[in-house]
Amino acid sequence: RIEGRGLRRVAVAVGLTATAGAGLALSHEPDRYLCCLIEDYSDITATFESEAARLGIPRPTVSTPDLGKLSWQKRFNIVDLGFLGSPVMADLKDDHSLLGDYFLDYAAPDFVESHDSWSCLHNPLLTDPRFLARYAPLGPLSVQKWTTENCTENPLALTGRWARRDQTNPASA
Repeated sequence: RIEGRGLRRVAVAVGLTATAGAGLALSHEPDRYLCCLIEDYSDITATFESEAARLGIPRPTVSTPDLGKLSWQKRFNIVDLGFLGSPVMADLKDDHSLLGDYFLDYAAPDFVESHDSWSCLHNPLLTDPRFLARYAPLGPLSVQKWTTENCTENPLALTGRWARRDQTNPASA
């Protein structure tokens, strides 16, 4: 049993420890290297939102490898090119032909975004004649430095955004 001075010493020690711990936690700058920040996706989000509004799509389906970067705002339905949020895509990832069939014939997202290592991985899909026939670029496409230096199988894999060509504005239909 702690009494008197001993109780005060314990209380002071607990208080100092809590204060020091809180100060340390608040002052610590954690390592934050992720591939990209959510803010980096504001332009992508804005592009897809403006195109969806122009086309009269209330909640478009977007395919991107960075599921969390676009889905946290809850503005889009997502087909995950990164395979974490789309179980069927994950199951088909090793069969480019079946993945292409599923993506183009069943998932058929309104918009697609791909970049860097993901464009390298998904080059068979992004260069599939059906993809090229069904999707139009939303702005310029580019080849990124990362891809040319690291994507040995497809060093010219494209980074970009695409929209399904068959989208029509219901007001004009």
